[in-house]
Amino acid sequence: MSHLSFNHGKRLVRPFYQLVALQQEKIKRDRYLRDKLLKEKRSEQMRSDKRASLLNKAMQPNRNGTASQKHVRQKRSVSGMYSLFRPLSAAFGATMERASSWEGPRRSAAELDFPALKPKLELTMNLVGAGVRSFINDQRPFTLQLDLEDGGRFLLQTTSGTECNKWLQGIKKVAETSALRRLTYLGRNAVPAYNEGGDSNAGPKDPNGIFGQNILTVLQRESPTGDYTPGAIPRVVGMCLAEINKRGLQEPGLHRVAGSKSLCNQLRAEFNSGLTPDLTIDGKYPDIHVVGDCLRQWLRELPESIFTNHLYASFLEVIKIPDYDERKTQLRGLIWQLPQPNFDILRRLLEHLDLVVDNEEHNHMTPDSLAICFNVTLCKPPTLASFDNMQHTLSLVKHCILHVSHMVG
Repeated sequence: MSHLSFNHGKRLVRPFYQLVALQQEKIKRDRYLRDKLLKEKRSEQMRSDKRASLLNKAMQPNRNGTASQKHVRQKRSVSGMYSLFRPLSAAFGATMERASSWEGPRRSAAELDFPALKPKLELTMNLVGAGVRSFINDQRPFTLQLDLEDGGRFLLQTTSGTECNKWLQGIKKVAETSALRRLTYLGRNAVPAYNEGGDSNAGPKDPNGIFGQNILTVLQRESPTGDYTPGAIPRVVGMCLAEINKRGLQEPGLHRVAGSKSLCNQLRAEFNSGLTPDLTIDGKYPDIHVVGDCLRQWLRELPESIFTNHLYASFLEVIKIPDYDERKTQLRGLIWQLPQPNFDILRRLLEHLDLVVDNEEHNHMTPDSLAICFNVTLCKPPTLASFDNMQHTLSLVKHCILHVSHMVG
């Protein structure tokens, strides 16, 4: 059995010994790194809490404090009072002794006080013959536009629709009453000079002029026979559009930039007087913006908008149709239902705006910009309660500009 004995002097080899040893070393390193990171995290948390505590303490100081702190604060406040009043004491200290020995009439506190300042009026306006109307815009609701006889124009904003109506009726009543009262001095044959609410840039409306009058009335006045001729448009519209198409299509800001107010009033007066103004660049109105402003004034002052009060609600219903093709078809049908004078003016105006869009590269006027400029001009709401439909009328005008050939072709 001796040949079966084991040799105990030989070293026993363990399988995976080195791999296990490496894994144990890794576990020790990981544990050490974890403890280190936790310690740093706790230190950082303590510093953050301390910083937050100091900030809270600084934001909410203790007003009670100790007796020494109160003494220091009181000393500082007294020092501040001394530094403030020292110049006064230095100035009056030398005269105090003389003032105490001076015997004169004593004055009361009311006599020594400053007299009360009376409020001064910032602006005084003469409402005789003034015109007032609702000013429709997208930025400021419940706004009134006041036009005076001397050409002044003011915008007045109220807080509600009820208050806006009260101001509108009140100003109208004052303007009419004062204008009629003035007739006692001018004579009963004088024409009252107040406006019935039209938009005037040069004073009250001229009953014999063309601004603020019905389209058919203007066409009959301008006709040689006194009758309306189908296809005819007012002279102011034809002349202004022709001149703008001739030399103003590439003017930057066309129909957005306003012209000179004095020149617009002068051009308006010439049209109202039946004259033929020289609109060429060599004439009295070289600025094309004056011509465009005069055209927009005439459209804006119409007693009824181009789309008419009768079809206003129908246009709003059609523009809300979700289907694009159906909306375009029904909108064309409504446009062709307009009175013939309105349709002729709208067709000439849309053809002109189509030319303006073609020159967008030069004049920077997009269909959206033109729709904003002509929104109220073409779609004036019949009542103040229609202010909420401004977005729909804006879409209506833009739709007409984008599809001129389909709408009026």
